[in-house]
Amino acid sequence: QLDSSPASAVLRCSHSRRSLRPGGRARSPRSATMLCCCAAAEESEVVDATAKQPERKPEPKTPEPRIVEQKVEPQKAAAVDPPPAAKAPPSLTLTFVHEGKDVDCAFTKKPLAMKFKTGSAPPIVSAVEAGGAADAAGVKVGMLLKAVAGTSVEGKSFDDAFELLKKQVAPLQG
Repeated sequence: QLDSSPASAVLRCSHSRRSLRPGGRARSPRSATMLCCCAAAEESEVVDATAKQPERKPEPKTPEPRIVEQKVEPQKAAAVDPPPAAKAPPSLTLTFVHEGKDVDCAFTKKPLAMKFKTGSAPPIVSAVEAGGAADAAGVKVGMLLKAVAGTSVEGKSFDDAFELLKKQVAPLQG
């Protein structure tokens, strides 16, 4: 804005309302120019103080994108229970003596399909049924029963050894 008295030639900044004197004599108040007080020193923007300045509209602010934080729960792996271990069927190991060597024979089914010589201590195999469990396990006629499920029958009577054998055979499938 230009002060109303031409002699004073004082320019007023429309931004800050500061009064500034132009750097030389102005021929007329209408031609007075000034550097806007808000302009930086390196800027060369010259504002005609007498000219009507267009009204500056504030630039519309572009809204900053909103960042929405979402809590992401880590996915839990589905609990997978291992399949139940297949129970091994009960088994029974009988230890025999054959030709001076210990022979272990495993049984998983009953009947054992073998007979012992009655009253012999230790029990002696007297018959093996062909294709039966004893035959499949490798039992031969004449073998001496030495142990039932790891329990020795040496020194036991035939009846005690036979009772131990019956007790251990009972859980087998068949």
